[in-house]
Amino acid sequence: MAGWRPLSQREGQADGSDVLFEGVPAHLRGPLLYWLQGQFCDPSDPFVGTASRHRESQEADTRALRIANRVRMPLAGVKAASRTAERLSMVTGLVDLAGDADDVQLLDIIDAALAERSDPAMNQWSSNEHRWRTPNTAEDLEAILHHGGSAYRVNDRGNALEQRIPAVIRTAVRHAAESSMHSTAHLEAAWQAAYGRNPDATVAYAEAVKAIEAAFIPLVLANDPKATLGKALAHLRKTSDQWELGILDAHGAPAGVDSLISLLTLVWQGHRDRHAGTSTAVRVSIEAAEMAVHAAAMTVHWLSRRGLRERGSSPS
Repeated sequence: MAGWRPLSQREGQADGSDVLFEGVPAHLRGPLLYWLQGQFCDPSDPFVGTASRHRESQEADTRALRIANRVRMPLAGVKAASRTAERLSMVTGLVDLAGDADDVQLLDIIDAALAERSDPAMNQWSSNEHRWRTPNTAEDLEAILHHGGSAYRVNDRGNALEQRIPAVIRTAVRHAAESSMHSTAHLEAAWQAAYGRNPDATVAYAEAVKAIEAAFIPLVLANDPKATLGKALAHLRKTSDQWELGILDAHGAPAGVDSLISLLTLVWQGHRDRHAGTSTAVRVSIEAAEMAVHAAAMTVHWLSRRGLRERGSSPS
């Protein structure tokens, strides 16, 4: 199904462009609500309204309450005459709340449900997942979003939503993170802050800088416990004749480090909100933060592959 296109597109009767839908278009609302309901019950169970339709109902209610708390939405219990229905009140309340929610609120609820199901300290049903026929996994949700053309996707950890961008870019950043043990956590945090449901440019930029520092400082200023990106850059600039890049220049020789210095200087100087109260302090934009994240990913990958090395040393 990966390469499937509607018949109208295959016959040239409709525009074949891939449009990503922001928010929750009408055709996605039903499938998303169905997936959410699947976190607590099996909608295909014929015994609708009975306790057999739900997993341990007390745990289901607790999970529903935690999801509502994560998104700071009031969850009123549904009053019911029967004891069975009363036990299901929190789940019913959450599903009803999601059904009436606007696009932003519904995506927040879905995002919170992903976080909830991926939390090992909270998830008490993982051993019974195979018993449920409902499409209720992170992979099922990603299939719903993908085939529905959503601008959001399930992240690689399966614990949150993020903006859908070309897979080749996500893969490059992931490989960069995996290539440097010290930079991994910072790159992952930077990516989530830049592309998650609630982007935070300040956090994304700061974590991108930390990812660079984690890979760069040990290479050029290993003996300075108080080194920063600016200090390491100054040292590289001062000793630039002692370093070279793995890429070749126009003469076929290892390139000098000026281009790397220029890139890292741009990232360092662009971090305008790291010192509040100064005359040049400016809150960074999400566009700037995204650029810093990708610059960090490239830099970390270069450094992990000996793209920067002492001049004359043997390539890896």
